[in-house]
Parts: sequence; structure tokens; C-alpha cells
Amino acid sequence: EKEDFDSKRLMIQQLLASKTGERMDFLDSLFSFRFYKIYIDDKQTYIHLLNINVKKSPRIIFLKKEDNWITMPKRLNGRVEKINPADEIRKLLTS
Repeated sequence: EKEDFDSKRLMIQQLLASKTGERMDFLDSLFSFRFYKIYIDDKQTYIHLLNINVKKSPRIIFLKKEDNWITMPKRLNGRVEKINPADEIRKLLTS
């Protein structure tokens, strides 16, 4: 069970890391995982239940889209550039 639990946790972390570009240790800090064994009627039949608690991230997390960040257009000195919205929001929050 412990081995299965760890593999499920790692699978979720890897999926989130690939979709967001965030570091695994940061993503790991946002989740707590717990397995429950739920017995049914005769105490010989049971199911496993994986409970995942998600904490609010201290910063905004964006998803990647087809190996590129989701971007937004921004007008800069007479031209339009695509930027990462996370960078813009971080600037606003730190200023």
C-alpha cells in the first residue's frame, strides 16, 4: 500500500509539474495525501480511498498550453508583445 500511495502521489506531482512548469517541491507543499481503507459490510471486502487536500498557493499558478505558456498581448512602445501573465501579476503584487 505504501508503494502504491507513493506512486500515486508522484504521478500527480509529475502531471502538475508538466502542466505548470512549477518545481516539484513547491507543488508538494500545496498538497497533503492520505489513503483510507474503507471496509464494506463483512469486514473482508474493502476499497481504498485517496484523500487529497489542496492548500491555497501563495502565488498564482498558470497552466502551459502545448509547450508554450498561456500568453496575453501587451502594448509596449507602439508594438504588441505576448507576455506571460504570471510575470505581470507578480509585478503588480510586488509594486
